[in-house]
Amino acid sequence: SEIAAKEQRQISLEQDLASALASDGLELHYQPQYDLKTGSISGVEALARWQHPELGNISPDEFISLAEQSNLILDLGKWVIATAFKQAKHWQDAGYRFKTAINLSPKQCEQASFSADLLAELQRFSLDKSLIEIEVTESTLMKDMDSISAHLKSLRGHGVSVAIDDFGTGYSSLGYLQHLP
Repeated sequence: SEIAAKEQRQISLEQDLASALASDGLELHYQPQYDLKTGSISGVEALARWQHPELGNISPDEFISLAEQSNLILDLGKWVIATAFKQAKHWQDAGYRFKTAINLSPKQCEQASFSADLLAELQRFSLDKSLIEIEVTESTLMKDMDSISAHLKSLRGHGVSVAIDDFGTGYSSLGYLQHLP
């Protein structure tokens, strides 16, 4: 009965997450990044949050994992990018010059049109590309180094910053960094 209840919760949450994505039921929170030399904000990291109407705060670990398992991650990723770019455009227009970092899922990076789609979104919002930073995890890079590296090189070539998140938590070495933009 415990397994059945867990499975039922997952099915219910998956449906609720799809509804939340369709009806702006998620939020982005922006975690500041500080320049240690000056003490000023040098950027922000966009973090998805879900306040479920009945269950309250759903942990990002739970709903992002659920999104990856159910293939909602591509829709979630598109929503995060569009929402973060809209906010970054607002800050840019207000005269603020700091980076907005966005975490990418492995499935987003595996899409053949990923870098082209992201660049199209940057153009749609008329964003200064140097104010956007894309974060990929070490484990994402290790899945398909050549393909993902090509996407990252394309983005770097257009002025988008690239960062590796959680580097050193897996099996890669510093030698891999020489092959990345």
